[in-house]
Amino acid sequence: MDAKQNLPQQDTLTALQALLERQTERTDELRRQLRMLSESMKAILENDTQLSEAAVLAEHATKQIKERKKTLTESPEYRQDRVKSVEMKDE
Repeated sequence: MDAKQNLPQQDTLTALQALLERQTERTDELRRQLRMLSESMKAILENDTQLSEAAVLAEHATKQIKERKKTLTESPEYRQDRVKSVEMKDE
C-alpha cells in the first residue's frame, strides 16, 4: 500500500520538476532576448550622429554657463549685493 501511495507523489514531483525546467528555460530565453534588445537600443543611441553632435553642443553650453556664472558671481556688483543681503539677514 505504501508503494501505491508514493506513485501519485512521484508523478506530482516529476511533473513539478518538468514544469520548473520549462519555466527556467523560458526565463533564460527571455533574459537572452532582453540582453539582445538592450544591446540593440544602446547601439542605436551610440551610433546616432545627431545625438552625438547635440551632446557635444550641450557640454559646450554647460561649460559656458558655468564660466559666465563664475564671472558674474565674482563681479563687484554681485559681491556688494551679497554683502548687503547678509547684513539684512543679520538685522
